[in-house]
Order: sequence, then C-alpha cells, then structure tokens
Amino acid sequence: MAKKAVRTHITLQCTECKERNYITEKNRRNDPNRSVGG
Repeated sequence: MAKKAVRTHITLQCTECKERNYITEKNRRNDPNRSVGG
C-alpha cells in the first residue's frame, strides 16, 4: 500500500482577474496546523 503524500498541491487565485493561475505546494510534515484558504 502506498504512503500518503507529504506534499499537498495548493491552487492560488489571482487578485486582479480572479483566475486560478498559480500552483504551489505545502509540506504537511512541516506545517501540520497551517490552514489553507479562507
């Protein structure tokens, strides 16, 4: 059985055109309590 991926993909939204153009990653091991979004 495969391990759960440590890095999570995060999609960022442009503040001007409101399009989701940018993708970054977050390491769950380094930032377990950091919330994404909202």
